[in-house]
Amino acid sequence: MQQPNKQDTYTTQPAGTNQQAVSSRDGTMCPPVTTVPHVRIKDYLGTSIFNLLCCCFPFGLAALLYSIQTRDALARRDLASASRYSQTAFRLNIGSFIFGILCIVCIITYLICFGFPNNSNYGFPKDPV
Repeated sequence: MQQPNKQDTYTTQPAGTNQQAVSSRDGTMCPPVTTVPHVRIKDYLGTSIFNLLCCCFPFGLAALLYSIQTRDALARRDLASASRYSQTAFRLNIGSFIFGILCIVCIITYLICFGFPNNSNYGFPKDPV
C-alpha cells in the first residue's frame, strides 16, 4: 500500500487564506486550522482620565464611562459593542481636548485684551492720594 506524498495532500488551498495544514505527533496530516486575526481595540482609559482632569470635566467624564464600558465589553468578548464604545470614547476625548484648548485660548485672549485683574484692591476703586 503506497502512502500519498505529504506535500501533495493540501496543495489546493487558495492563495491568501489563513489556513495551515497541521501535522500530528504520529506524522499524519490533520485538516487545516483557520486562524483568526487578533483584533486590538483600544479603550482610551488614560486619555479619558487626562481629559477628565485637565481639559473638560463633563466630556472627560463621559469619555471615562465609555472607556470603562469598552473594557467590560472586551472582558465579555463582545467585539461589536467594544468597538462602538471605543469609537465613542475616542470622539468624546477629541471633543474634550478641543473644548479645553478653546477655553484656555479664550481665557488668555480675555486677559490680554482686558488686562489682568489688580489683586491689591480686590475690585474696589483705588483710594485717591
